Amino acid sequence: MGFNKYNACILLTEIRADIEGLAAANLTDDEINISQKILKQANNGGTKEETYKRGYPSREQIIDFASRYKIFTEEVAYEILEDFCMVMKIRDSNFFIRGVIDTFKSVQQTKSI
Repeated sequence: MGFNKYNACILLTEIRADIEGLAAANLTDDEINISQKILKQANNGGTKEETYKRGYPSREQIIDFASRYKIFTEEVAYEILEDFCMVMKIRDSNFFIRGVIDTFKSVQQTKSI
C-alpha cells in the first residue's frame, strides 16, 4: 500500500471516529466548534496538507463534518477523499478513492459504510 493510500485510510478512520464520537456525545454544533478550536490551539494547528501527511483531518474539517453528519457513510468518505486528492495532488483521483474505500471497508468491516 502506498504512502498516500495508507494516510487516506487513517484519515477515514479518524474522521469516522470524530463524526460518530461527537454525535454519541450529543454535542451541539457550538460545543463542537469550541472544543475543536481549543484543541487546535493546544496542538499548534497545521495546514490541511500537513494533517493529511500524518493521516488526520484538520480541526476545521472535524468541525465541518461533525456538524453536518452524525453517521459516517460512503458519501462522506468520498467527500473527504476528493479533498485529499486535490490537496495531495493525486492524479487519478477516481481510481485512488475507489481503492482507498475498498481497503477501508475490508480493514474496518463496518456496517456504516
